[in-house]
Amino acid sequence: MVELRTHVFIDSLQPQLAGLMASVSQGFPPVPGDSCLWVEVAPGMAVHRVTDIALKATRVKLTQQLVERTFGSMVVHSRSQADVRQAGEILLYSMDSQLDGRDKCQVVP
Repeated sequence: MVELRTHVFIDSLQPQLAGLMASVSQGFPPVPGDSCLWVEVAPGMAVHRVTDIALKATRVKLTQQLVERTFGSMVVHSRSQADVRQAGEILLYSMDSQLDGRDKCQVVP
């Protein structure tokens, strides 16, 4: 079973964040104005399946992917917000999950 840990949609990347992401990107670097989706899942190897689903179902591009033992994360982006949103919906459906099922943020003082 794949657990959704993080699901973050950004509608329009600002120049500084797009530049930072492009500097560490091992995939297709984003440009300012692109929409992007950050997804983190557990276990780590599940991120390969999640990435495959997103890339085959929509026209998003992979910016980066990280695989650890306990979790895996990926970032996809596109000029089209609709494509990025559709990728997120397809991923949630494929994992039989909802946004409410993601881990809650903890603020540490």
